[in-house]
Formats: sequence, structure tokens, C-alpha cells
Amino acid sequence: MAQLPRALIACASLSCIGLFASSETPAPIAAPPQTTVSTTLHEIESLLKNSDPVEACIRLQSLADQGDTSALFALGYLQEMGAGLALDEDQSLHSMTQAAERGNKTAAGYLAWKFEYGFLTKRDLQKAARFLALAGDARFSTAPIPEDWLGLSGRTFIPKLARAFLWLGDAASEGDRIAQFNLAQYYFDGRCSAPDFRLHIRLLRQSADKNFGPAALKLSLYYRHGLLTEKDAAQARHYLHIAAEAGVPRAMYALSEELLESDSKDTAEGLRWLELAAIKKHPAACLDFGRRLRGGDGIPKDERRALEVFQSVVDAEDSTTIDEVAYAYEYGRGTAPDLAHARTLYEKSAARGSAWAKYRLGMIALENPVDGKTDHATAIRWLEAAARDEQSSAMVQLGAIYQNGIGVPADPATAFMWYERAAREGRIEAQKTVAWYLLNGTGIERDDEEAFTWHSLAAKQGDLQAGVYLAWYYLEGRGVEKSIPAALDQVLGVLDKNPPGQIREEIFGLLYTTPVASQAEMRALLLDRWAALAGKSETAEERLLVDLLINGPDWLRDPAAAIARLQHRCDEKNLWAMETLTLAYVQHHYVPHDYKASYALAQQAAALPGKATAAALGFHQAVGFACEADEPAGLALLEAAAPESGFANYLLAQFHALGFATPENLPKARQYLLRSAELNFQLACSLLHRSGHDPDKAVQQFGARSAFPAFDEALFANKLATHLTTRTDSGATPFWQPPPIYPSRMRILDQNGEAVVRFELTVEGRTQNIQIIKATHPEFATAAIKTVEQWRFLPSMTGGKPVQIRMQIPLIFNLREQ
Repeated sequence: MAQLPRALIACASLSCIGLFASSETPAPIAAPPQTTVSTTLHEIESLLKNSDPVEACIRLQSLADQGDTSALFALGYLQEMGAGLALDEDQSLHSMTQAAERGNKTAAGYLAWKFEYGFLTKRDLQKAARFLALAGDARFSTAPIPEDWLGLSGRTFIPKLARAFLWLGDAASEGDRIAQFNLAQYYFDGRCSAPDFRLHIRLLRQSADKNFGPAALKLSLYYRHGLLTEKDAAQARHYLHIAAEAGVPRAMYALSEELLESDSKDTAEGLRWLELAAIKKHPAACLDFGRRLRGGDGIPKDERRALEVFQSVVDAEDSTTIDEVAYAYEYGRGTAPDLAHARTLYEKSAARGSAWAKYRLGMIALENPVDGKTDHATAIRWLEAAARDEQSSAMVQLGAIYQNGIGVPADPATAFMWYERAAREGRIEAQKTVAWYLLNGTGIERDDEEAFTWHSLAAKQGDLQAGVYLAWYYLEGRGVEKSIPAALDQVLGVLDKNPPGQIREEIFGLLYTTPVASQAEMRALLLDRWAALAGKSETAEERLLVDLLINGPDWLRDPAAAIARLQHRCDEKNLWAMETLTLAYVQHHYVPHDYKASYALAQQAAALPGKATAAALGFHQAVGFACEADEPAGLALLEAAAPESGFANYLLAQFHALGFATPENLPKARQYLLRSAELNFQLACSLLHRSGHDPDKAVQQFGARSAFPAFDEALFANKLATHLTTRTDSGATPFWQPPPIYPSRMRILDQNGEAVVRFELTVEGRTQNIQIIKATHPEFATAAIKTVEQWRFLPSMTGGKPVQIRMQIPLIFNLREQ
């Protein structure tokens, strides 16, 4: 008797769709393509009625493996209902889809009905239409009379739901949890009796209490949303856990989402359930888990495994998984790059309606010329197809194509049209570009007020550049009434919501371009704010004003006032002020060059509570300023401070980029630099800004001098010591030789020039006694001396010893090169 309830359920389920008819009334079904299938299905029905569901399912699977589409559909239906074997909705959908795509119209009709009404799957009318086309004249729908099911092979039949209902009832009464679940569905749908929601819930509880996952999942949804019962979060969680423990992929994924996103967050447990759901090949879980693997989000980064996870569900109906695999092959993420294979996958996804795939096909055509020729027509065709599907990246790209005349005549009006469409989709860069078009009247009538509106929309979405740029409208009186106080309020309003390091470049750019007529009023307002902050706790606004008074435009600069404020904050044991002044003493930045004063401040900072306070001391110990160099000890202090100190992360980024005190490690350098910027350390934010927010380019800049002068000097000392120990005869070798800074007055006059410089190179590799032999203008002579003062060389070696030499070098000032 152990197998009897399961056999009854399977008979009931297949009877419901007419694959097995009752012995009293055989149901007419479409003739299958194989001649032996009808006989074989009757043999399987006999096996089920003789209480051997396992052998029956094995026979079905064998037929399905041979390509029999009727058996494949029957197997999919049993998997869907959990009848005769374990319920597996995802595998069921896969089996039925294979049957439909191999020509089984019955399967196609059933899938069209499932997607049209969202039966055990997400409603998707696009997929419904696709399967309806495959079904031809085969239809599947529910009839007004509960016992009638219409549509298989275009004919009506009565598969004796009453008999199926009795079979389920018998199995349920014997305590079979699958029968209880299926019978609950009968009472919900009103098949063979009036709907009875109370009995429906009771049967679900009986099934769920026996750890039947689908029943538990359904109850979890009911309790969560208050459907057919009162809302009860605790019961919802209880039944969700039962469903997940029972191995229902959808429940596993839902539980992972709850653990990862709810107030009672448990990241480790959430990721565990996410991985289990992905192992079960739940499509959404595979997408989520694969993306986390690819990006290293909460789990170790593993692009190869991410690709394997995506590929495990690439045959699912959702084209997103195909897009992810195509992306991996396009960019070589977890595999060798294979553009041809990526294009094939994107074309398959595009055929299923993926707007992203159409966009990528357009970009592949645009970015990958064949025989030196770019197929602009194909690129635009794909991009326009993606844009019609509301793919905003395609809209932005089309705007750029028509703006710059890429493969088509430049057309500002068409470019504006595409940018505006993207802007209405919420694309920030498009909103700012539309504002630029409106401000300049390019291809469209100038409209300052409309431009202000678009910049405001970008600012509301969190774009810092747009937020600061709104102040420019008030400074210029464009689109709004001119108001210097309103401009300053706009800047400070952005500052209230964002640390100064993140918007420093934008604010400096705004103030450096402040109209001359507005400078006096702006300076007065800023100094009023400066005075108002005295005696109060240090704020982000004060940090910005200190920066402006030291590094800002000439009409605002007052370094003495800024240094005085910093010294006052140091007396208050303020860590930010101590670190800032420590760097100023080392860099000789508006204070005397004083390593001892810098080291003393670093020691005071390290005495403050918390590990982050020791960053400055770690720096001094690592490079040996005013103390004996101890690289391991300094590195240890910096690493201990790193979790909370942007200063420490910045220094560690340099150390790893240049191989100082630790082996060179560029990935670690990028990691530390990004962390420093996250902690709003100004030097890191500025470096990333200058590098176009590309951490790889930013890390490369550590190889150039003046990224951090004190460290540069220490690095030079380290290299010099190594050079002297070689005792190999050689000429002087440039170590740092930055180009001259173009004099601003000569730049304004649009003049090129030259200066010839003679200097002595000491045995320490430094320049001294710098003289100008000739110069085309005194401004070039001054700039040349300042430039050569910064140069460092590995000195000339003769007889195994360094020797002092004289050098003469011309410095060329060329605007075009600058």
C-alpha cells in the first residue's frame, strides 16, 4: 500500500489533461508522431494503476530521452503537479518547453495557457504569444463547466475530473501529502465541487506539516500577504523555512532574499540559501548568485564559476541568462574572449525579445570593424531596435552617433531627440546632455529654464556634478533669477548630503569660473560662513572652506587663516586637523618644512582613541621621517588603521602600487584606493576624478611624482640606496623629471617659448646652483627653475662611487603639447 497513494495521484493528474483517459470513456487526443506511443502510454497507465509509479516514471523518462514529445510533455506535467514523483516546477517548465519546441502542439497550447494566465509561473503575454504560434490550432483553456477541459488538439473532451477527484480523495485520506496538496487545489478552483477556501487551507496545512514544500510555500505566501487568512509574518517565515528545507527552489530563493534584505539581516545564511537555490537551477537565483560571483559581492570573486552558474540555466525561457553568458564571452569574464560566440548568443536572445541583446549587437557592430570597415548601418539598425524596446543605453548611443556624425551626417536635432528620450527614461548623463543642448541652443531653440529643469532632475537622482552646476545658473542668472546667496546655498546644500571629497573638483571648478563681478560678494559670504563656524564642532563645511582658503582661487585664498584654524583644531585633539597639518609640514604646504613638527603631531594623533588615529604615525615609521625607518612596523599600523582611515588606505594604495615596504600588487592598490575614496579622503577622490573614475588609470599615476611628495622623497631615498650599493659605473639616470608647468600669463597670451637651464647634480641625485643660460621670456625662466628644482636623478657613478656633475638642458614650452 505504500505506493498506492502516489499512483492514484499520478493517474488523477494525467487524467485531468487527457493523457490517460478513464477505462469508461477514452479521451480523444491528438495522434502522436511515434506509432508506439499510444500503446506505451497505456502500459504506463497500467503500471500506475498497479501501484508502480516509479517504474511508470522511468518508462516516461526513457521515452522522453528518445525524443518522444508526448512522453516529455506528460513527464513535465507530473513534475509540475508533483504527481507520482517529486514536484519540480522549473524542470517541469523545461520539459514542456522542449516538447513544444520539438513540435508538440499540445505542449505548446498548454504553455500558452500557463503564461497567459500566470499558472504556476510569472504571467508573460509575450511568451504566451510565442507558444500560441507554435500550438497552431491546438488550444488549452478552462471551460465554464468545471468537469470540461477544452482545447487539446482543437477538440472537446471530458477526462472525468470526478474520477480524478475521487482518486485524490482516497490518497489524501490515507495521509499522502501530495494528494492533500492537489486536493487542496481542487477545492480552491472549484473543480467537482463549490470552492471551499477553508478546506483548501486545512489540506495545505496537513500537507505542509508533512514537510511538503509546495504546500508550505503556498501557505507562506498566503500568510505574508493576508490571502484567504490573516496576515502573520511569523507563520509566513515558518512555512517558508519548511518549503526551503524541503528543497523547493523558489522557496530557497525567497528565503535568501528575506535574509539578505530584511531588517533581521543574516548575510552568511542568506548567501548559503542563495547558493543552494542556484544549485537547484532556480533561474533568478542563478542570475543573482552568478552576478555576485562575478563581482565578488559578499563572496569570493570567481568569474569562471559565475559563467558555469549562468550556463546551467541558459536554456531557461528568460533571455537574461543568455545575455549574461554572451557578456562573459564578449569581455572574457571567466573564459577566453570569443566575440563570434557572444554575437551568436546575443542574436538568440534578441530573437526572444531581449532589448539588452539588441543593444550589445549594435555596439559590437559599431566597435568591431571587419576588414577595417565599420558596419554603421547594422549598428544603427540594432540600436534603433533596442531603443524601440525602451533600452535607454541604446538611446544614449544613438544620440552620440547623430551628435558626432558617426557613420551618418551629424544631425543635432536627431541627436537631441534620442538624448531626450533617454533623459525621460531617467538616464542622468542624457539629462545633463539635454540641458547642455538647451543652454547652447544646439539643434534646438535655446531654453534656459528647461535646461535648469533637466539639471535639477539629474541632481535629484544624486548626481553631484549636476547638483553643484545648479549653482552656476544662480551665478549667471540663467533660467533663474541671479542670486549669489542662492548659488552658495545650493553648493552647501549638496555638501550637507555628500562628503567634501566627493564634490571637491566640482566646487573648485565653479569657484574658479565665478564671474569677476560676483567674486567680492561670494568671498564675503564664504568668510561669513567661515567666521560662523569658529568655536563650533568641526564639520564638512569647515573642511571644504579650509581647502578653499589654501588651494582655492586667488580672490579667495587665505592660507594663514586656514592654518590658524587647523592649529586651533589640533589643540582640540581633532584627528582630521592633525592629519591635514601633518601632511602640510611634510609637503611644505603654506607652513615651514618641518618633519619633526609633523612627527610630533602624528604621535599626538596616535594617542587618541581608536586604531584609525595611528595612520600618520604609520606613515612616518614606514618612510623614516624624523624617526628611524621601520617599514614592517609602519605597514602594520597602516593596515590596522585601514578599516576606518582614508589616509591609511591611500598610503597603502601607494605602497602596493610602487612596491614600497611590500611587494608590488596592483589589484590591492586599486582596492585600497577605492576604499580611501569611499572614506572620502580628499587626495583619493581627486586622483580618481582626474583619472575619469578609472581606478586602473589612477593607480598608474602613483608612478608620477607629486602624487604625495613626502612619500615620493622616501621612495627616491630607497631607490638611491639600492643604486649606490651596485657600485656599477654609469651616467646619471633621471628618476623624476616632470615636465614644466606652463606659465598662466604665457598661456593667456598664447605664446610658446624655451629656457636653457644649467645646474649641478649632486652625489645625492639632487639639483643645485640652477642657472638660466637663456630664455625667450622671464616667465619661462621662472617656470624652468621651479621645474628643475623638483627633478631627481640616480647620480653618475665612476669607480664605484657617485660623482657630482654639471648638466645643461633645454626646456621647451609648447601649448599644443601641453
